[in-house]
Amino acid sequence: DLAVVAVPPAHTAAVLATALRDGVARGYLDVASVKGGPRRELEELGLDLTPYIGTHPMAGKERSGPLAATADLFEGRPWVLTPTRDTDTEVLNLALELVALCRAVPVVMDADAHDRAVALVSHTPQLISSMVAARLEEADETAVRLCGQGIRDVTRIAASDPRMWVEILSANPGPVADVLAGVAADLEETVTALRGLDSADARKRSAGTHAIEDVLRRGNAGRVRV
Repeated sequence: DLAVVAVPPAHTAAVLATALRDGVARGYLDVASVKGGPRRELEELGLDLTPYIGTHPMAGKERSGPLAATADLFEGRPWVLTPTRDTDTEVLNLALELVALCRAVPVVMDADAHDRAVALVSHTPQLISSMVAARLEEADETAVRLCGQGIRDVTRIAASDPRMWVEILSANPGPVADVLAGVAADLEETVTALRGLDSADARKRSAGTHAIEDVLRRGNAGRVRV
């Protein structure tokens, strides 16, 4: 009844197109982590997309493959569905049945809104985690021996497959760059603030203190929402 396409984003549209042309099922969905690009590729091919719905289960981990499989991977996790006005109601219902069988939580949203959202909550954090972990590559061994839970938490997802993430980021570059630009602005202001704390000028030290406290408080406020 339902064909599930689970391939990297760069191949999603091609595999879906073949399945749609061959008529292998009543309904078709993919689970790629980027939604706008594959749909646009399919639209350009002029295919009937009424039996197709793009989806994305938000349950990824830094490990992949059969040995990393768990029966409760999707339980309680958001599973995004991105129907359009063309999506057949029966296909949407089939997708919702699959989500329910996996004990996930369905979230219906627009494909491009999804891509902007995952740029913020998934793709940019992956890059930042990797950037922090990269600082450790040439770090002094004494410093590395001091690593505690904090650095392990921050760098956990840096263990992810680089090739897979190059494909994901290549499919969603604009939204990720937009989020990173905001992070870069915060970093630049924080560097300036820290230099100020090391200054002999009392006004610069005061400004630095306020700026550091501001970013930490905003971090507290954001973390509460997770």
